[in-house]
Amino acid sequence: IACANVANLMLARLLKRERELAVRSALGATRARLVRQLLTETVLLSLAGGGLGLVLAYPTLALMVKFAARFTTRASEVRIDGVVLAFTLVTSVLSGLLFGFAPALSSRERVSDALKQGSGQTTSNRGRQRLRAGLVVVQIAVSFILLIGAGLMIHSFEKLLRVDPGFSSERVLTLNLSPNFSRYTKPEQFVALGDSILRSIRAVGGVESAALASNFPFSPLALTSGPGSVSFDI
Repeated sequence: IACANVANLMLARLLKRERELAVRSALGATRARLVRQLLTETVLLSLAGGGLGLVLAYPTLALMVKFAARFTTRASEVRIDGVVLAFTLVTSVLSGLLFGFAPALSSRERVSDALKQGSGQTTSNRGRQRLRAGLVVVQIAVSFILLIGAGLMIHSFEKLLRVDPGFSSERVLTLNLSPNFSRYTKPEQFVALGDSILRSIRAVGGVESAALASNFPFSPLALTSGPGSVSFDI
């Protein structure tokens, strides 16, 4: 969507630069040189956009993972690695080439027409109007695909919330206990810490029961490792 939007903006910008390009052509610049100039500008612009996207992605990634961790145990797997960086680089370069090549090819070959276009005596040709209209159609189509996909995902999530897990989860709270490994080195220390924590929790008003366990249904370890990887015994 962003690439199609930028391509439309670049086409509109090219309308204002046609007179400049016509003058360059009249002074001896070949069509290949003009195309090379436009491609250089668009590739640099797209690389800068991709770099800015990565700069914004790193700080927002932590927030997204923290928010997603409330709903899925696999949120920690979301990260920016070499594959993501390579995808960003390839997408940026291809976007610059593709959406810079289209405006370059759509520039007028006749210098007189370009000069009239630059002076406001003519309007944009039909081919360019069709290209801009096609880019708008692509933006709308991809937006609808994203909206439909998001709607289906929300619908599936609502259906999952209605599935009976086989036990009551009302008024049940689970906490993960991670003692300091440098201070608690013996089993007796873990037992004493567990007893102290249970006494403190049971003393809280409204708590009916409290217990410690090495595993529980739908624990993160069981979900990430797969069914049957962790046993559960009462």
